[in-house]
Amino acid sequence: MLSIAALVTIAHWIPRIFPAWPYHVAHKYLVGAKAAIAKHDENLKKFRFVGGTPEKLPGAVIVVIGESANRDHMKAFNPDYPAETTPWLSKEKDNDNFYLLKNTYSCYPLTEKALSMFLTNINQYNGRDREEMITITDVANKAGYITYFISNQEPSPGNLSLTLVSGASKKSITTANPGGDDMKIMDFLKELPTEESQFIVIHLEGSHDRYRDRVPPHFDGVHVEGQKEKVNDYDSSIKYTDEVLKNIYQYAKDNMNLQAMVYCSDHGEDMKYFHGDSTFTWSMVRTPAFVYLAPDYKKSHTAVADNLRYNENMVFTNDLIYDMVCGILAAPNNEYDRKYDITNADYGLSADKATTKYGKYLISDDVTI
Repeated sequence: MLSIAALVTIAHWIPRIFPAWPYHVAHKYLVGAKAAIAKHDENLKKFRFVGGTPEKLPGAVIVVIGESANRDHMKAFNPDYPAETTPWLSKEKDNDNFYLLKNTYSCYPLTEKALSMFLTNINQYNGRDREEMITITDVANKAGYITYFISNQEPSPGNLSLTLVSGASKKSITTANPGGDDMKIMDFLKELPTEESQFIVIHLEGSHDRYRDRVPPHFDGVHVEGQKEKVNDYDSSIKYTDEVLKNIYQYAKDNMNLQAMVYCSDHGEDMKYFHGDSTFTWSMVRTPAFVYLAPDYKKSHTAVADNLRYNENMVFTNDLIYDMVCGILAAPNNEYDRKYDITNADYGLSADKATTKYGKYLISDDVTI
């Protein structure tokens, strides 16, 4: 009986410990990812625009993926914050062409799980799974844009949506020594043609820990007396991201006929627990998001601009970026839902219906709402 009990115990625990358990998880993911990639090709064959192929915008549309940015630490979103961490955005928020989505939340406090919805037609509310995946880059390709992907993060074979977005792009670029200075993004942005209808996804390293490694030594960071060094380091990384976003925006506006720019972080950050899958805090999912629409774009797409202004204080979760981008591109399709498009008059996600962590928590439970 002791031998049988020992064998049962071993059989139960051996597959659940290192290295057996990581191997099992990796193998299961790779099998599922291979199946999802195969299904993705089938999904593209079924993809259709509603009302015919949309007319391309005469310039650049840029989507910037932030990293670990908490809007509570951003002066533009939180005017009472003791440090000016967003000097550029704080100035531009009064610009009629900028829209700050002040009640944005991440769908999940982990990069891979957040981006699997951030970049695709899958969200917390529509019941789709990754074998039904269509990406924002797929939509842009089908609409005839020249597509680019520029990343300052290490390639992650575990991130299926990023793999599909980078793989579908006409040109996919990862910076040398990814994870360092996000301003390196500009070197590659400046190499792109300036007279195309193009769709560009940029993935920043942002404010991922270690925070001080995200800021070059010469940068004038944040030094609030009495504030913990870790918080000052984090705020400095937020301020540096503001500078990077300013450079992306200004260059694209001056040289690429920038039509629209969307920025949103994958998830937030807690100063004690960071972010992750175990302990949950609202700081991990309070993310910043803003949209810039060019004056010429607003003249030809007045409904999009008006609806976005009307909805900008409503709750928004970053798994709805797909629908928003489809709205900005005027590209409704069989994977798009206007009730999840914050640029549409029918957008109606309320705090008591919006969720985070894949439906585990209601946004209405956040006391800041």
